[in-house]
Amino acid sequence: MAKEKGIVVFVDASQTAGTLSISLENDGIDLLAFAGHKSLLGPQGTGVLISREDYQLKPLIVGGTGSYSELPHQPASWPDRYEAGTLNTPGIVGLAAGIDELNRRGLEAIYSMNNYCLLILLKLVQR
Repeated sequence: MAKEKGIVVFVDASQTAGTLSISLENDGIDLLAFAGHKSLLGPQGTGVLISREDYQLKPLIVGGTGSYSELPHQPASWPDRYEAGTLNTPGIVGLAAGIDELNRRGLEAIYSMNNYCLLILLKLVQR
């Protein structure tokens, strides 16, 4: 329905990423954002913004040409065109390690463990 009206679908998946499968295409999502420190097991201060391949973002702030310091203008290539400063390299490496661990365990196992912990909590609260 949103697509028919030209409305951009933006999803904040901070509580979902790393626990449930998400698909931009199948779920009709234009932009997807999520924190890296929650269910993705990454360090605080990390996060991800994913857009459809054909969706063009306009940078809010430009400057600080990132990995192309010799350029006088913001680079046109991804991801540098959206990064107006120094990358959080330790955070990115930590987030990648967390995602690798999630892939090793599998979403189904993590979802099952979360539900198991929730059941234990509910039993304790009901006492």
